[in-house]
Amino acid sequence: MAVAPVWFANAKKRAHELAKAYEQRHDSFERLKDEQLRIFARTDAASYLTLLGEHVRSAYGDNQEAGWLPSAGSTYSDLEFFETLIRHDRSARRFKSLTEVPEFLREEFEDWSDADFRAHAEDLREASRNGYAGLEESRIIMEDEPECEDFFERLYNWPGEAGAPERELAQAEVLVDNLHSGWKRCQKAGLALLHPANYDSPDYDPSLIAALMEE
Repeated sequence: MAVAPVWFANAKKRAHELAKAYEQRHDSFERLKDEQLRIFARTDAASYLTLLGEHVRSAYGDNQEAGWLPSAGSTYSDLEFFETLIRHDRSARRFKSLTEVPEFLREEFEDWSDADFRAHAEDLREASRNGYAGLEESRIIMEDEPECEDFFERLYNWPGEAGAPERELAQAEVLVDNLHSGWKRCQKAGLALLHPANYDSPDYDPSLIAALMEE
């Protein structure tokens, strides 16, 4: 039985590491969001995080389309990872025909013609482009969304305007600072998920991604 070449196994291992790290960041954000939504229920601050959560969910699917996350579960099958490599080969420079299929996967394509392979590969590349476009759209929408700074400023100033004693005023200011800090931590975690799953890795190169999108 043919086995995966070393380069393929190493690339797949790295992909699993990136996917696992994204999953961990995603789970951390969901916990933070649930906590912050309880604190800020029925306020503008909660509405912002609810919208951010919707885009984080979209970004998860977009990362799957772009090939950065497995389509199901936490790991790629060999075939799915090969298709991921095709998704990332957006200019069709590496995988142009059946002859580029690694030997250990040839059986998966034994009934395919070159035309079948090229059409399937283009569908995968188009899905990847759509995934990147979806991530970019989510980032643009959230960049245009008011960040609730006015809400926290009003909250910060309200005790003073209400004539609170100096000691209570100082404690109220600390309380608002703590609330704002927790909200910002959740916001930062969510916005970071609106990028490809390798965003926090040394592999991430926004300029390269932009260039690939134009090809």
